[in-house]
Amino acid sequence: MLGAAARRPDPSGDVVASLPACEDAARQAGLGVPSAEQRQELLRAALLEVRYLQERFDIPFPAMPSLAILGTETDTGQGRA
Repeated sequence: MLGAAARRPDPSGDVVASLPACEDAARQAGLGVPSAEQRQELLRAALLEVRYLQERFDIPFPAMPSLAILGTETDTGQGRA
């Protein structure tokens, strides 16, 4: 019994590929599913609130150019050997 529960299927390409169609159907049904652009703007607004709070306590906030958010340039360590 426990063995069957432990063998859960991984999300396959079919599931991932059908996600946009499911989101579109839910959006058309009026379920309030935001578009990709709306999700990005919601994320940007939330991060700006976090940045404001961090600035109040002098905590550096990383720049996020892809979301047009200014901040402290940080070294992520990527690209190092």
